[in-house]
Amino acid sequence: MTRLDVISGFLGAGKTTFILRLIQALKNEKIAIIENEYGRVGIDGDIVRTAGMDVYELTNGCICCSLKNDLRHTLETILERQVDRVVFEPSGIFVLSELLDLFKDPGLRSRCALNAVVTVVDATNFFTHLDRYPGFIKDQIQGASVLIVSKSQLVDARVLREIEDHLCRLNPMVPVWSKPWDELSDHV
Repeated sequence: MTRLDVISGFLGAGKTTFILRLIQALKNEKIAIIENEYGRVGIDGDIVRTAGMDVYELTNGCICCSLKNDLRHTLETILERQVDRVVFEPSGIFVLSELLDLFKDPGLRSRCALNAVVTVVDATNFFTHLDRYPGFIKDQIQGASVLIVSKSQLVDARVLREIEDHLCRLNPMVPVWSKPWDELSDHV
């Protein structure tokens, strides 16, 4: 069965950087990437494509509304290729809870399992984004199975603890990783 990993996070959080690290760690698996860019041009897809991955881009909309059928079709196309894992990077304004609708389809559910939902949280902008876009941010944090704080080395230790505490209050059941990324193991 193909595993689906979702790498979410607000705009500029570091999702693509995390995906490149994940691809390195999973080099023995056949992986396909789905990129959902809200605009017409998919910059992140070009970056990931340089790592030698098959990248499927859904542009000019968000899969939580206008592109939901496109995502379903793209996922079904990828599953025909018998990959080990699909890594999906939704747009930064993605409503994570909308993804679960896809898995109501028994045909899709029998071939693909939701593996991990990783939300990348930008330490340098967390409280600003939380104040400005509380619905998006809280949805992504509360829907995650793992929370990874990016840019943690760029904030004061006290601020990092405040972010970690806030994340634990929003989603107390999941691990929060906040080490600088160069200190994370390949098993992330």
